[in-house]
Amino acid sequence: MGKAGTRFEWAATIVHELSHREMSTKDHFYSDKVLKPNSGTFPSNKALTNADNYAFFAADCNGQLTAGKILTVLKAPAA
Repeated sequence: MGKAGTRFEWAATIVHELSHREMSTKDHFYSDKVLKPNSGTFPSNKALTNADNYAFFAADCNGQLTAGKILTVLKAPAA
């Protein structure tokens, strides 16, 4: 998500881990490589239960994602 040890990364990690505890999310995919749902390898039901999706959502709500990072996250994963 960024440089190791930054406030952004620590906050994203806390949201990620809390989503496991509070919402029973899973680790289907990590980081910004494949967070956009598709009908192949990452259907929407997995996206809704993927912990890193919640971390990126929280970061975006807080205005912490750059336009470049958002475009990277929205790239469709390989099927």
